Amino acid sequence: FGRFSPGYRKEVLCKNVLGIGLSAAFFEPLQATTFGYVLRQMVYFVHIYNAWKNEPEATTTEYNNIQLENIKNIYFVFLYIARIHILINILHE
Repeated sequence: FGRFSPGYRKEVLCKNVLGIGLSAAFFEPLQATTFGYVLRQMVYFVHIYNAWKNEPEATTTEYNNIQLENIKNIYFVFLYIARIHILINILHE
């Protein structure tokens, strides 16, 4: 198996550039989680788009904070699942 390095950008929305999917965060090689994350990013951006046109700086900060929380939640779930997987393997040895 190859090695991979998960990571994310702290600013997903910067000026007039919006990072979507792999350009915003890399979670896992299978990318199943990234598909859901892309949908959440797009739905939320469409929701705030009019506010962003009127107040880009405040809206950008809010958008980035919310996306950072989403990313942290996804990482938390991965760590939780990894711990359960390790415990199950230890118990079955």
